[in-house]
Amino acid sequence: MGKNDWRPWALSLLIELVSRQMIRTDLGAGKNSAAERTVERDELSRRKWLFLYYLLRSPFFDRYTESRLTRVAEWCNNKPLLSLLGSLIQDYQPLWQNYYFYTAAS
Repeated sequence: MGKNDWRPWALSLLIELVSRQMIRTDLGAGKNSAAERTVERDELSRRKWLFLYYLLRSPFFDRYTESRLTRVAEWCNNKPLLSLLGSLIQDYQPLWQNYYFYTAAS
């Protein structure tokens, strides 16, 4: 399995979706106490944000996200104030791809 193999990415995505559905089903049943439901809802909220990291990992990032980020950065570079955002995206893009999104959700 290499960096461009979709199987690990798809398997982790499937596990995450099944897990989220199980939590949603459990929360809807109303079996737990209010404190337990609050903790579970907080965890579900946290995992919703972490779900975005799936879009920023290879191979999805290499195939879809990277080109869109590059276009946004290039578009921003022609605008006076937005050029700061464009240069920030261009500067941090290699770091995001190679380091951050592989360790942030661990």
